[in-house]
Order: sequence, then C-alpha cells, then structure tokens
Amino acid sequence: MIVYFIQKKALLTTSSKRSVIHGLYALVSSIFIDYNVSMINHSGTPDHNLSGFGKALSDPSRQQIMELCCCRWINVRELVDLTGLAQSTVSHHLAVLCEAGLVHQRQDGKKMFYTLNQQAIYRCCQASATLFAPEAASQVENHVSEE
Repeated sequence: MIVYFIQKKALLTTSSKRSVIHGLYALVSSIFIDYNVSMINHSGTPDHNLSGFGKALSDPSRQQIMELCCCRWINVRELVDLTGLAQSTVSHHLAVLCEAGLVHQRQDGKKMFYTLNQQAIYRCCQASATLFAPEAASQVENHVSEE
C-alpha cells in the first residue's frame, strides 16, 4: 500500500519515487532476513545477521583474510605480511569480520590473534540456504538423514 501511494499519489519526481521505493524494499528485506534468521536459529547461541554475513563475504580482501584464518590462530602482523595490505586495512577488515561474528579473537601479550569461527559460517550458510533455496536445503537434509 505504501509503494502504491508513492507511485501514484506522492508529489515526487520519478527518480525520487524510485529511490524511496528502493529504500523501502531494502528496509523490508533487512527486517525480513533478520526476523527469519532469528526464527531459524534454535541452538541457543546468538543469532547471526545475514546482512552482516553478506557484507563480510562481499570483499575479496576479507575472503582472503578468512581463508588465512581458517583452522589456525594468526596475528595481525602475519596477515599484513601474507596479504600485502596495510595494517589499518587488515584491522578494518578484521573489525567487520568480528562484528559479523565470523572470527574469534584472543590476546596474547601485546599481540591479537584471530581464527575463523567455522560454526558461525556454517550456521549462516545453512540459514541462507533455508531462506533462499528451501527446496535444495530440504533435499540435502533428507539425504543426510537417510545416511
């Protein structure tokens, strides 16, 4: 109803109407995703926001950092050396990954170490599949339960 009003009745230019409608769709999508993820996650752990997960995965440098953090603890200096990125850039990417809950961190003396939170990644992938590919997710669940 709001979209209809904006399209037909609002005294806005066509491009302004499109911008407002696009913003509304983005807001509704974000609310829908966050609500559905909270409904899916019954494990008692904090819910993981799929939009934060998507943001974390959207940058090739963050993907590289995630790969380097997989299955081991690694410090910022090592990440800087292996990626060739500036320390401030690596720190920024790690902050995004931490905010999304995709890496664990621990301090050892003055150094901060990071490792990939594989359980969070699995839960976000599973939630994405349940929301956006429910038939495929159902087939996988049925196949796994048959084994």
